[in-house]
Amino acid sequence: MARQIATPYDYGKYTVKITAADGDVVDVSNLVIELNFFESLKDPFVSGTIVIVDSANIFNFVNFLGQERVDITVTDIYNAVKIKKSFAINNIRKQEKTNDTASAYVLSFIDFHAYKDSKQIFSRAYTGKPESILQTIATEQLGINVALRSSSIQSAMRVLTPATDSPLQVMKWLKDRCTTSMGGQFFLHSSLYKQNLQLISINDLLGQGAFNSEPFSYTTPTKTQESLYSRETFESLTYKIATMNFALNQDALQLLNKDAYGSHNHFIDTYEEKTLEGHYSLLEVLGAMPKPNGRDDYIPRNAPGLGEANHSSTANGSYISQVVTKKLFEDLFSYNEEETLDKHLLKSKRHGFKNFVVKGMASFQLPGFAFLGKDLIGQNQIDIFVIKDRPIEENFTKQQIKDKKRSGKYVITNIRNMFKNSQHSVMITGIKIDNDPEIASEQFYKGK
Repeated sequence: MARQIATPYDYGKYTVKITAADGDVVDVSNLVIELNFFESLKDPFVSGTIVIVDSANIFNFVNFLGQERVDITVTDIYNAVKIKKSFAINNIRKQEKTNDTASAYVLSFIDFHAYKDSKQIFSRAYTGKPESILQTIATEQLGINVALRSSSIQSAMRVLTPATDSPLQVMKWLKDRCTTSMGGQFFLHSSLYKQNLQLISINDLLGQGAFNSEPFSYTTPTKTQESLYSRETFESLTYKIATMNFALNQDALQLLNKDAYGSHNHFIDTYEEKTLEGHYSLLEVLGAMPKPNGRDDYIPRNAPGLGEANHSSTANGSYISQVVTKKLFEDLFSYNEEETLDKHLLKSKRHGFKNFVVKGMASFQLPGFAFLGKDLIGQNQIDIFVIKDRPIEENFTKQQIKDKKRSGKYVITNIRNMFKNSQHSVMITGIKIDNDPEIASEQFYKGK
């Protein structure tokens, strides 16, 4: 008889096979008690950990050296393959003797191209737009393709890669040179479900829709008389947030120190013996960004007694000076060169807005059912619903009890898939730069 899914944490099984440096293959699936995958917008590789309780002398048979390959397959309860990927084991993070005849090991693994990258340095000259150079380096040096899902505003340039940097290090600083016409930053990331890398801008990420038509909710009542506190269906459990965490955010002073609201910029052009000066203001970038939720999570003024608005030139003390020698090459600009002040300021806008977006970061632990087999990092936002902190009255609407600040669409920045104790759960980290427009008319609860 076919297995029936009982909870939204259920999945099928995982298969874990390790190939030793000498070619021996061993299936350790029955010894694995925990399996984790990590995806992040800021990392051009997928990583993870495997927890093994060894009572079969696997440690000596494989002779772990950090030179092994691991092939992992995960299925759903109907035996359909949802995850299938190979990785390089790069270290034993921890090992502990649990009793006379067994030990526990935590093995770390990463994508093949990241493993190979750590062993390579190179020096070459490249010409083209930064994203095109990045794409060429990935293919030539690491044998991996980069899908360009967004285009930068930068012109063609000539870049000399230093012999001290690996391919991924060079690709990261080329990614950091890319901006949109508004100054938005780019992300170079890997995927658990793809073999290539992808390059995408924050503008395109904010313009994506949410993958879930039903919001994930910290609680899911619709009417008092139909409350799901006492009776929960499989569907409601699937979209129920197990835990939520809003770490340090809205830290205005830290954001000021990181130039998130604005900065003074001084570009020294030694070719023409002149300087270009300008001020970057957050409003220039934030006002032009897509707003999935409707209203900026920033008000261009401060409460009385707190001084000028944070984005104003008087509020920000950072003074950034950079030498941008023009015409290092006669026919093209080099990495730091630009023709006008506005194009130079794109670098400051990218840096500032990159630091600003983390002010609205949150993490949510969710059942794995809605996520297994879905390629979400860099592809979709996630819709979250949180009830505001006040008593729920008899005749309410969902909009009336909605927390206008914490609810809404989040850009997914990190995904951790956890398989442990026969359950699959997911930890999602996301960012949001805007709130429900109705937050402007919110009132605090004064009681009856």
